[in-house]
This record gives sequence, C-alpha cells and structure tokens, in this order.
Amino acid sequence: MREISALLLIVATTLLASGCATMEQISPRQHSRFTGDETLPSLVFIHGVYHDSWAFDEFKNSFLHRGYPCSLVDLRGHKTEPRVKPNSQVGYKEYLADVADTLDEIEGGKVLIGHSLGGLLALSLSERKDVLGNVLISTPLPAALRNKQLRLIAEHPINSTRFLLTGNAASLYHDTQFTDRYFFSKYTSNQAKASAHQRIHSQHEPAQLFRDIMKLKFESSGRALPTLIVLGSEDPTVTSSVGAQLQRLTNGTIITVPQSGHDIMLEDTSEIAAGAILEWLSMQKW
Repeated sequence: MREISALLLIVATTLLASGCATMEQISPRQHSRFTGDETLPSLVFIHGVYHDSWAFDEFKNSFLHRGYPCSLVDLRGHKTEPRVKPNSQVGYKEYLADVADTLDEIEGGKVLIGHSLGGLLALSLSERKDVLGNVLISTPLPAALRNKQLRLIAEHPINSTRFLLTGNAASLYHDTQFTDRYFFSKYTSNQAKASAHQRIHSQHEPAQLFRDIMKLKFESSGRALPTLIVLGSEDPTVTSSVGAQLQRLTNGTIITVPQSGHDIMLEDTSEIAAGAILEWLSMQKW
C-alpha cells in the first residue's frame, strides 16, 4: 500500500508540473530537397517520434547515388527552436498536415518512406493520387503500441505510469536504458547509439500525439498501392506478427533486415535495408 501511495504521489506531482497546454509558438515544418533524375519518382522520407530528418542523413545517400530525387520532411517543432513540448497543442492531424503540405510542394509522383510514426502518416496519405507507393519502416499499428504499453509497465513501472497518466513520454524516451532496448539491436555500435541518444534525448513530443495515435483506425483501401514493409529482426515492438497485420492491410511485401532493431536506418546493417528498398523500387512500374 505504501508503495502504491508513493507511486500515485509521484504521478500527481508530475501531472501538476506538466501544467496546462500552452499557446507558445513552435517552429514550422521544414523540407530539405535533393535533386535527381526527374524521370524517377521523388522519395519523401518521414521521420518518427523523438527524431527529425537527421535520422535519414546517411540513409538517403544510397538513393541519391541511384538517381532518385529525395525530400526529407521535418515535422513542426522538431528541427529548430522553438521546439514542440509535451504540452504543445499539436497532434496527429497537425503532423499529417505538415506532410501533406510538403507533398504539395513536390512536383510529380512520390514514394513515401516513413519510419515508425512516419509510416502511419504515409498510410493516412495513401489515397492521394500523387502517392505512387509506400515504404513502411518499423511501422507500429495502434494495437502493437497498446501491447508495448503492457510490457513497459512491467519493465519501467514508475516511468511508464507517468507517461500513461500525463502523456509526457520523455520519462521513457530520455532514458538510455529504454532507447537502447526499443530503438536499437544488440548489434548496434556504441558510437552509433551514443550519437543517436544525444539527439533523441534533446527532443520532445506532445501528449496529444500519443492520445491521437491510440484512436487511429486503418482499414484496407480500395486502391492497389505498391507497399514495402520493412522490419528489423530485433525490433521488440514491430514484430513479424505486426508485419503480417500490415501485409493484410496493404497487400504489401515484407522484408526483414537481419541484426537490426527499430531504427533500421541507423543500424550498422542499414545498407542492407537500403539495397532491399532499391531493389523493390526497381521492380515497380511507375
């Protein structure tokens, strides 16, 4: 009983400290464009939570070398100050608008390459006529995230309870032990992890986003959109069963990258992933 009371006291203190939503300004979305062969579709890279376009800085080069025009999206409040905070009035629909507005700025057909949250945003934009295909990297459906919550309560009881009750995920995502397990595999070099941790731990996400994601419902589309589902063999969240659900939803193709965790594009095996995506792209008739 004393332990439960102490836990509730910590949660209540955290909730009060988080305060009410503010009307503060945050930096607008950004879009980095890299030119290529105009006869090829543009590849639009969309980052996940606690990341920005830095996650694709190296990964995009394999595609540029093959001639693909590449665009890197930075969701509002991620790339520059002022950044988004847990109590910012921003959610899934605002991030979706950021990507949609970016697509409007790019001429011709596009293939969306979304990581995690970025994959969900790509799914939500699948009906656009200018979207020719989707590459879903480590994309968790809401059901997978609910299952993850149960594990987190067992593994990180105090920090995960803070997150569930306040919506402030920093108690988890700013914990190196958590990001080691849920973003990377045991094969990731210490240098790569240290660099990523420094960036991840400086970022925040709004509580509204996580509430919105849990309410999302995705249904099979009547449109036959070419889709590649990219899984990491060591990802504890987006497992093969989640991949199977995505395949049923999209009728897509699954590839699994060996010795790779959730952040596939930052792993030492990222070139394997890039090569598989390029092979899939080459087989499509755009």
